[in-house]
Amino acid sequence: MARACDDLADDLEAGHLPIPRRFAEEPALHPALSEEAPSILEQKEDIEDELHTSLPTHAGDYDVTPRNPERGDRR
Repeated sequence: MARACDDLADDLEAGHLPIPRRFAEEPALHPALSEEAPSILEQKEDIEDELHTSLPTHAGDYDVTPRNPERGDRR
């Protein structure tokens, strides 16, 4: 288990996501995920909101009308 924690810590130090590669690494991640997951998701949503509002608008935004190219429907 200690080796699993060391491997995950090495991933983080290298700037990579801690992806479990061995069975022991997965349970080692559970305590961290259960404590940090809500704040990480919040940060991700904030970043996505910022990116979304920074994109230029287009007349077809949010148009979810099905298109059929065989009938000549175009976007």
